[in-house]
Amino acid sequence: MLHSIQKARSWSSNVRTSGRRMPVPGIFRPPLGGAAYFGQAYRFEQILHFKYWAFIAIRALMNEIAGGAPPNFGEIKYKEKRQQQFRHLVYKSAMGPQEHEEFIPYEHTHPLCQVFRNPNDPDVAYDLWAFHTLFLSLTGIAYWWVIRNGFGMPVEIWVVPTHWVRMLTDGDGQPEYYNIQSPWGHAVDVPYNEMVAFYEHSPLNRYEGAAVSQAVSEWIDVYESLTRMKLATFKNNATPSLHVSLGESYIDPDDQFLARFYAKWFQKFQGEDNSSRPLITGADVEVKGIDGHRPADALMASIQSEDQIRDMVLAAYGVPKGVVGIEPVSDVSAYAPQRQFCRFTINPKLNYAGQVITEKIVKKTKGCENGLCFWDDRVANDQELIERQLDADEKRGWITPNEGRTVRGRPEYPNGGKNPLVNGQEMPWVTGKVDDGEVAQAFKAALSEASGAQGGYLIEQKRRRLVTR
Repeated sequence: MLHSIQKARSWSSNVRTSGRRMPVPGIFRPPLGGAAYFGQAYRFEQILHFKYWAFIAIRALMNEIAGGAPPNFGEIKYKEKRQQQFRHLVYKSAMGPQEHEEFIPYEHTHPLCQVFRNPNDPDVAYDLWAFHTLFLSLTGIAYWWVIRNGFGMPVEIWVVPTHWVRMLTDGDGQPEYYNIQSPWGHAVDVPYNEMVAFYEHSPLNRYEGAAVSQAVSEWIDVYESLTRMKLATFKNNATPSLHVSLGESYIDPDDQFLARFYAKWFQKFQGEDNSSRPLITGADVEVKGIDGHRPADALMASIQSEDQIRDMVLAAYGVPKGVVGIEPVSDVSAYAPQRQFCRFTINPKLNYAGQVITEKIVKKTKGCENGLCFWDDRVANDQELIERQLDADEKRGWITPNEGRTVRGRPEYPNGGKNPLVNGQEMPWVTGKVDDGEVAQAFKAALSEASGAQGGYLIEQKRRRLVTR
């Protein structure tokens, strides 16, 4: 294994690094200590926003993208004759094969399928897509280092943390290579064409992404302030919320008395563990709450603002509340937000990733010039809607048994099943293997011959013979 990876990396073009080659590139090795942080400082600040509702939203994206079905890889061939296809027989993907194209999947052992199934030695496929989604969501850009062998075939894919990367240009201002340095002191220069970048498109820079955390930074800061306020309210609620009135026997208390009084007060009542403890005072001491400064009032005032900011942050990441388990609570009502999540957030992200992978990785691989990478539609079928559509199609004669079995995920009938259904009965004279006029004449003859209790049986037998011959 070590020898094969070393050989692949020795064929990789113009990679400048120090030290002997290892199964894991130096920049990804465990920390050896001592080195200061190096990279894009503003990117480092963005990744620190991986907390609160941004953390929950990004984890939902990671679970759906990395935990779902993997991408499809294959070859596209154009059909000589454009054939009409039923919609449910075409791949459910905006970027998948079109009606005039034939998609031939690569074999399981194809190198492209293998490298995306096992991108590198320490990572599995889930790691690839989880890290990709994490950095793309936090910083607006995700970098892949694609290492190819001497035949131009990808053998390793590494997701490089965005805040480790700096793009450097040549004398003409064109991108030349990426300088990657980890906080552990390892550094490497990677040629520009060996890195693949995915962007959340920015209006400011063609080669930089726009981070959601930067666009809604004030929302996140306000939420953080509210959370700190709530924490301080619980931990320090003895002092700012109460007024202690001393009687005439406590005229002009000195500093020593106040210090002793405060120490006893904080010891008894400060902190969440001492919340709601009973208070006993002398006859000359009165304790009153200060209007507008009670802990309960402060907490209630923050709830509405907190809910609003939560909803805004989730909306910025395109994650419905139902997906993260806030609402609704039943399976039936949770179906709609899941479909919304996949339709408006997951599908566009996967369609974009499929286009980039197709153009930057698949088509640049020798022998895969007509290759394609795409995901199936992640929107789950609405079973109730499908049932209503099937019933309506059957009543109008718009569906055949084989079409219905295809929708159910069952194989077609080997013989027959191609005649339309009308109210549960096959109608072979509409379209079928035999001539319409011949079928009509045969049915008229069958109707005239049929009589008594066996009439329906005779008609059915005659119809079956006509359809299957």
